[in-house]
Amino acid sequence: MANAPFGILAPALPNGHAAAIHLSISDASGDAAILECIEGKLVIHHSRKHVMMTNSPTFQ
Repeated sequence: MANAPFGILAPALPNGHAAAIHLSISDASGDAAILECIEGKLVIHHSRKHVMMTNSPTFQ
């Protein structure tokens, strides 16, 4: 995923602000990752400890 040639396109929110996203993925074994776009760059947090996320602040 870190080098995948894809983009995330999201429309502006009804209040005019840009949409921001983060994504949590996991598998049946409990391995998980949280993907965030921070300042236009993809940041991936990957381990079995990454089982939840919030809207703010960034994961670090």
